[in-house]
Amino acid sequence: MVLITITSVIVGLALVLLETALRSADRPTSSPTPLGRSQTSEPNESSHERDFAALNSYAASHAKSSREWRDVRLSFRSPTINMIDGWRCTTDQPSSAHRALYLYGGSTVLCIEVPDKETLASHLQRHIATIDPTIAVQNRGISGATVAGSVRSMDVGELGPLDLVVAYFGVNDAKLNTYIQRGRGPFRFVPFWVAVLGLLRIRLRLRIAEWLWLETVILDIQRQTRLSQERAVLVRSTLEAMQHEVARHGARFLAVLQPHIWLKPASAVEHSLRARMASTTPTLLTHQYNAYRREMDGLPWFIDLSLSMVDTADTLFCDWAHTNADGNAWLAARLLTNLSVILESD
Repeated sequence: MVLITITSVIVGLALVLLETALRSADRPTSSPTPLGRSQTSEPNESSHERDFAALNSYAASHAKSSREWRDVRLSFRSPTINMIDGWRCTTDQPSSAHRALYLYGGSTVLCIEVPDKETLASHLQRHIATIDPTIAVQNRGISGATVAGSVRSMDVGELGPLDLVVAYFGVNDAKLNTYIQRGRGPFRFVPFWVAVLGLLRIRLRLRIAEWLWLETVILDIQRQTRLSQERAVLVRSTLEAMQHEVARHGARFLAVLQPHIWLKPASAVEHSLRARMASTTPTLLTHQYNAYRREMDGLPWFIDLSLSMVDTADTLFCDWAHTNADGNAWLAARLLTNLSVILESD
């Protein structure tokens, strides 16, 4: 067994070195595309797609990525995408608002995949106007933001009595790029096997390393469960600190656990979207979301919307985490149900 393992390691590393040499000898030159989206406009592309390309082109000269748009106070105007000081604009706000609802979160709140009028914040604005037309919903989404990131970006100076702060969280704090794996079978005894293969497949993008990874590396479920629980404890602690700070300024607070694509019956489109993800992703999310619920179920400011789509097979996602316009409308309606209890009691 030891001899087989050593031989496999030597052969695998030899293949890796061969692929590296071949790729170095024939590597095309290319320039990177700012913020990960093509700058070329197709003749039939929508107004939103053209605006998104224009935003990327403009933002590339101000920030390294969309995560920094708030840091540089990025402002941008177009027919379908508008930002002021790094915050996405919400449509249909009242001309004279007496209260505000601040919706904090990551890119699933920023909703750059859809026009301004189709973001979660804009859908919520239209819904909430049926209960209180004096509330302005403010989009406080920052790409990649965790709960801790939302706390750092929160401006308590703008909070007033009876304002509402909603922390929309779940997928970013799951940290899918940071999880525990081990070698399969005898490969668990090879020093640094997982680390070396991870470096070769992620940094160098070697297909041989990817194949070796799939064949010889597995998720360490026991250690991953402990890690998920530790993360959930940290998220709860951070949300509690956020709730305390919000209450100190006389405002109300809710933490909302968001859904993802594996928490609903999949449409044909969503089946295709699922297939693009790593096979470990749904397992990691299941462990993390179970840990969230163990830590936070029963807390008066916690709302679990993660299972709100279990009865529909409609296409509500545009990738594994980001909802499309229909998904945002779906979530806004269900979020309003929880908010209405607070709003009608004020």
